[in-house]
Amino acid sequence: MEGFYTQEHCTIFGRNVWHYLAVLPIGQIHIIEYEGKDNAMHRTIIDESNSKAERLFKNTCKKMLEMKI
Repeated sequence: MEGFYTQEHCTIFGRNVWHYLAVLPIGQIHIIEYEGKDNAMHRTIIDESNSKAERLFKNTCKKMLEMKI
């Protein structure tokens, strides 16, 4: 079941937010990535915790909607 999967994706004001899951022999890694105002990519890596990754994805979307990031 090893692989790389897109868990969630959202486009807000033409910018994207992604939640990826990488399943590796050493465990699961969640990656939250988003496009900043300057089109630079921002990335956070979370070990194992799907709930933390989901919260970060939702908070990132919320901040983007509020034009804070």
